[in-house]
Formats: sequence, C-alpha cells, structure tokens
Amino acid sequence: MKKKRIAANENPDAAKYIIVHSKEGDYLRAKRTNPFINEQLSAMAAETCSAAAKQILTKLKPFTERMTGRMNVRLSGKMRSAYK
Repeated sequence: MKKKRIAANENPDAAKYIIVHSKEGDYLRAKRTNPFINEQLSAMAAETCSAAAKQILTKLKPFTERMTGRMNVRLSGKMRSAYK
C-alpha cells in the first residue's frame, strides 16, 4: 500500500495546522498551543491536582499497600495533563 504524502504547499492553513509524517502516511494536525495563560494558573493547577491525587491515593491505600514508587507524583501528573 502506498503511503499518502502531503506536500508543504497542500497545507490549507499553515498558521493553524502542521504536517505530521508517520509510518502510515502524512496527515494534518492542529498546532498545539499553551492552554495556561499565565504562571499563576499553572501553579494553581499543580496544587489542585496534587491535593486531589493525595485524597484518591488515601482512599485506595488498602488496595495499593504493596505498590512501590511515586504514585502520587504519577497520578497528579496524569491529572494535570488531562486538566490541560
């Protein structure tokens, strides 16, 4: 099967989209922007997610006794990325 290739001049709006080259072929993807407007909002999100992750892990403590690692950090990181 021949891969679909997109030339740079076929991009409908270069300000909004970029061309992604993958094994299956090329496709257009919207450019990623920074969802946090300022540093204060991002700090607030980190504090909120960390507190929520701590509460979740406290409730799950009986089931996660033997699990090791930085679960609070991992869970808060996942929540922060979902929050964006």
